[in-house]
Amino acid sequence: MRRVVSIDDSELRRAQAKWVKLFEDLYDSLKLRGRLAAPFLSVSPVGYDPAARPSVLLVGQVTKGKWYKNAYLKQKSATERRTRTRTYLEKESPKNRGAFWTFARELSKELTEENESSNGLQNLVWTNLCKLGDMKNDQLCPQIFAPQRDLAIETLRLEIETYRPKLVVFVTGDWADCWVIAVVGDPERAPWHKAQTCWWRESTTKEPAMLWTRRHPRGATLAMRKAWLRKAKLLTA
Repeated sequence: MRRVVSIDDSELRRAQAKWVKLFEDLYDSLKLRGRLAAPFLSVSPVGYDPAARPSVLLVGQVTKGKWYKNAYLKQKSATERRTRTRTYLEKESPKNRGAFWTFARELSKELTEENESSNGLQNLVWTNLCKLGDMKNDQLCPQIFAPQRDLAIETLRLEIETYRPKLVVFVTGDWADCWVIAVVGDPERAPWHKAQTCWWRESTTKEPAMLWTRRHPRGATLAMRKAWLRKAKLLTA
């Protein structure tokens, strides 16, 4: 029986603990307390093994709504947040018919070998650029958005290093694009290929392949999604 490769997430967990602290710092503001969502922290799904099958890190924008804020306020810890994410992946995401999760399931299936059975999103790790949402505005008010920048960049770099995906897919469009550029390099100066609906670059000895869609799945046509899936398949072949 093949042994699942273990993942050392100690550095990532230290960064995730900083998100709990940042939430507390922002929550101290009475102006932000009523609109600050609970922290979102990424976690690898049960059965995730990047050595066994083509894996993908799917990077979205930010959670919508409270993100189980009431539960978090009863137990403020990074452990609770990771458990919440894993529970959502296992129980809620399969029922979510929104554009993001529809594409996530399509992407996971596209990268799974045809002769291999799969129990859902075992080869996909979900994360977001912003780990703290704004309950009243999807675009985030500046007082919630700006303080996240440096930690968001640090955390995303660690997520790529920790989860060791074969492919990173940004479905963020131009939302917080300066943050993405800080992590992956400026596409205007780096060897990225560009099409109308997506940018991509092949893997190197140091970095996984990357695909950056130029819009969020909720604004994409079926033809666009299929084009993204074909490119993802090619980049992991």
